[in-house]
Amino acid sequence: MNALPRVYVLLVNYNGWRDTLECLESVFRLDYPDVRAIVCDNGSTDGSIERIQAWAMGMQPLPPPRVPVPQHAKNAPIDKPIPYVLVERAQAEAGMSSDADAQLVLVRLRENLGFPGGNNVGLRYLQARGESGLVWILNNDTVVESSALRELVARLQADRELGAIGATVFWYDRPDRIQVAGGGRLSLWSGFTTITPSRVAAGPDTSRFDFISGACMLMPLDVVRRIGLLDERYFMYSEEVDWCLRLRRAGLRLGYAPQARVWHKGERSVRRNTERRDYHTVRSALLLIHKFEPLRLPVAVAWSVSRCLIPKLVRRQWRRARPVMTAYHDVFSAVSAGRTGDPGRSTTP
Repeated sequence: MNALPRVYVLLVNYNGWRDTLECLESVFRLDYPDVRAIVCDNGSTDGSIERIQAWAMGMQPLPPPRVPVPQHAKNAPIDKPIPYVLVERAQAEAGMSSDADAQLVLVRLRENLGFPGGNNVGLRYLQARGESGLVWILNNDTVVESSALRELVARLQADRELGAIGATVFWYDRPDRIQVAGGGRLSLWSGFTTITPSRVAAGPDTSRFDFISGACMLMPLDVVRRIGLLDERYFMYSEEVDWCLRLRRAGLRLGYAPQARVWHKGERSVRRNTERRDYHTVRSALLLIHKFEPLRLPVAVAWSVSRCLIPKLVRRQWRRARPVMTAYHDVFSAVSAGRTGDPGRSTTP
């Protein structure tokens, strides 16, 4: 590949229009020549659709920051208006829209499909239209450096065996501290992951990667067609790990562009130490093991009980122990009933 391919930046928004607008400002400030953005709104109830539309028309300024703005985010607003189109989910999945000149496609979903489900609507839109090029899965609470996409594309074009590539992701409010350097490793005995230390991932060697972080992942659209969409059974967590495992089993490799820099606020959708996070973390890890290493599921459950349930019981954290036990129940019910789920369709979280 010599010519620079078109890149579709795919964001999922859920009651987070402030973060999404800041992300879009940085996306449209990229020095890359051919970028389109797709925002799938996951049934927001905070007026996100209207706010993003108003921003595109130049009628909605960026809101005051909730934290002191780091130097990397201090930029003048981009010029407006931005050509955009608003479509419903059914229209998007059928590839229907009059967006020939639109730089922004805003897709309205009527329910929260989770991170994989929201992204899949955007991916189906691109597939239904027969689009080619690259798709950049990006968390909506990120800010990207203007050269980040060029760095990612250059690394991807330099190695035809790469199926996906990640960037160096820093903490938004601690801009010199790395949150994740490209991706990380997976334990096939527990389903849990660890991120790759920056000192290990400082170079081009990606042998230590099992997955690319879902906060920032660039992938050719023909690879998506080859390995399939994100598995929506996870709702949140593990979906990018699943995707990367399928990609690697298809004979492709994962890449890392150290000079591509992204800043991530992190934990906007689900805070740490909450019942919702406890439930989905355990549930997704066990679903992953059952899908890829089913014989190891008993070991994964034992590990999970020792690390995720017993400490809460010892500390008498009954409210946080309950969702963990619910996760076990839901996983065992699905396994015993033989419900492996359809990776291309959403399930109730």
